[in-house]
Amino acid sequence: MSAFSPRQMFVLDEACKPIAEAFDATPYLVGTAATRQEYRDVDVRLILDDETYTRLTAVVGPQLVAFLGLAIGEYLAQRTGMPIDFQVQQQTAANALHCGARNPLGLRTLDNYRGDARVPVGEGESAESGLFAPGECTGASDCDALVHVHGCYRPHRADQCDSPEEYGHIPPVGEGEQGNG
Repeated sequence: MSAFSPRQMFVLDEACKPIAEAFDATPYLVGTAATRQEYRDVDVRLILDDETYTRLTAVVGPQLVAFLGLAIGEYLAQRTGMPIDFQVQQQTAANALHCGARNPLGLRTLDNYRGDARVPVGEGESAESGLFAPGECTGASDCDALVHVHGCYRPHRADQCDSPEEYGHIPPVGEGEQGNG
């Protein structure tokens, strides 16, 4: 359970949208702030696939990647008022060293913040079916949301995964709505 109020989570999520867009990668809330009520700082990680991380460090060097993390962390701290620890990490290293919960940031819409007394918003919806916003992952194996996070902690299509039978995939392009990952 996160230590954040819905307003704080909304502000953090919105602040991460330009980061996700600029890097074409998902930032994640990790660490104690993602799981406990008390925390020292808010750990946000941009986990880049190995090829992208290698290209970035080859072009700008590891010192500038570290400084980029500090600069983005300062941007997030100013936007959110939270003590942010932001780091850019290589996917293989992040997955090998850290196996805790990862909460994707920069993906939510206003539907994700409607609260627990949701009213029906679409055709065929009832008050009972309104526990999750349209397109929001319910965590069920038959969930039909467009974006999920599972196992390898990144949104993706089933045809891009080594566990395509698991739930949590963006439909392949051409099936349902357009996937972008």
